[in-house]
Amino acid sequence: MLKNVFAWTPVNGKWLSIYAGIAFAFCLLTFPTALYFHLSSELETRSAYASTALQKKMQAIFSELKNVVDEANVSCSDDHIKHLQRATFYSSLVKGYGLFDENYKVYCTSDGPTDFYIFSSIIEKIEASPKKITVSLVRSKNLGEPTVFAFYVGDRGIGANALVSPEDLTEEIAWWLTKDFPYQLKVGQQLSSSHQDFSQLNILASEQVDFSDWSLTLDVVLPKSTYWQYLCGLFGWILGTWLTLTLLLRGLHLVVEEYRRSLSFSLKKAIKNGQLEVHYQPIITLNPHEVHEMEALVRWNTPYHGPVSALKIIELAERLGLMRELTWIVVRKVGELYRQHFTSLQHIRTSINVDRHTLIEDDFLTELSNLLEEYPELKDRLGIEVTETSILSNDEMTAMVERLDAIKALDIRLSVDDFGTGYSGLDFLSRFPYDTLKLDQVFIASLNDDQYAQQILVSVIQMAKDLNMGLVAEGVEREDQLTAIASLGVERVQGYYFSRPLEEQKILSWLEGHEASAAETVLSS
Repeated sequence: MLKNVFAWTPVNGKWLSIYAGIAFAFCLLTFPTALYFHLSSELETRSAYASTALQKKMQAIFSELKNVVDEANVSCSDDHIKHLQRATFYSSLVKGYGLFDENYKVYCTSDGPTDFYIFSSIIEKIEASPKKITVSLVRSKNLGEPTVFAFYVGDRGIGANALVSPEDLTEEIAWWLTKDFPYQLKVGQQLSSSHQDFSQLNILASEQVDFSDWSLTLDVVLPKSTYWQYLCGLFGWILGTWLTLTLLLRGLHLVVEEYRRSLSFSLKKAIKNGQLEVHYQPIITLNPHEVHEMEALVRWNTPYHGPVSALKIIELAERLGLMRELTWIVVRKVGELYRQHFTSLQHIRTSINVDRHTLIEDDFLTELSNLLEEYPELKDRLGIEVTETSILSNDEMTAMVERLDAIKALDIRLSVDDFGTGYSGLDFLSRFPYDTLKLDQVFIASLNDDQYAQQILVSVIQMAKDLNMGLVAEGVEREDQLTAIASLGVERVQGYYFSRPLEEQKILSWLEGHEASAAETVLSS
């Protein structure tokens, strides 16, 4: 059956067994415990209702006794006997009345005159009671069964007693206390129980209510048999809950696994643990054909999704608010590279990409200064390429100009990346103290096929020269593109034609083995 239930989802037997065990343990702990507290609460509630019902009935009995005493005197006339008989006839509570004097000698009943004394134990209880009341359970000669006797003595020393059937006394108790909650009523020293074998019950919980004024004690119990009967009745619910919880836990496991495999979670984890890689792409100077700069580019190879493009990394980092953390990871990795290979890299500048909003954060400059102190090898060798990820407000543009001036004061060269594809225009460019303008590869790719692209590039190149800015052509992949760029006067190029971005050890090997004459040979050919 379980095989069919779980056929819709990929099931790992180990995890399924674990979750089935957890669900079983939960059901084994929850249902019995919850049932116990429920039945205990029910026991307490029903005991309270039963005690209230018993209290009201006893108050009604003693209210009738008081009325009888108030109309009685020390004689036992026919009128008094008839009065007692009428009270008995109209009463729904008692089976008979009797009067006694201050010496507790019974001298008049609803059956006529009599002559016997009340038990001394009854007298002691009456005397001990502040309200001069008590009850007793004895066998009645008139009724032929155990009967509750209620006694009351008035202020004049005249008392009355009433005979009450235990069944009449406990009928409202029995209404509240069903067969699930057996009870025992102690009247004086005698007992009246709802079960003949009450003393033999295996009790799980109990409640006791003591009516000290009337010498009554009500004991209500929850037998273990009742508890187990209810628990067995819940078997279907327990089984259903176990199966549902097992499915739910397994489903949640799959959701968590899917989330942990998602790019968002993986990127958070990779940034937190510093698992992202930095590759380096050389920027070639065509004359005199030497490498003097590199760009640090973030790379990420995930176990579930394989290599992830840099654009996707940036997009996710922006959406998750992790651009700041991503930036500092790249700076630190560049710093470590220079620290370990300073001799090979001392004449090479490396640029990192920083988005505009990260640049204008309040503590960006402080943290950048701290990192330069931590990695002094980066002094005069670090560049920043400002990426155009979003438009800035007027206040943000003003703050940006101030921030870029402060960054240049740290001997860090500034470049505007992917010029022509972002939000900046010519007016925006003129306001910022950039050192280098990087021509986007979109223009380079269509340079030989689109005369408008050529005209735009000529204008941009002239503008850069007028602003005393250097130029770098990105995305140069073919010889014809290199030739066209060189003919326009661009002397620094970056692209797959010379090298794709390389990891640390490979870029070091590439730098060592690079021959500056390669570019010259290509141009001359």
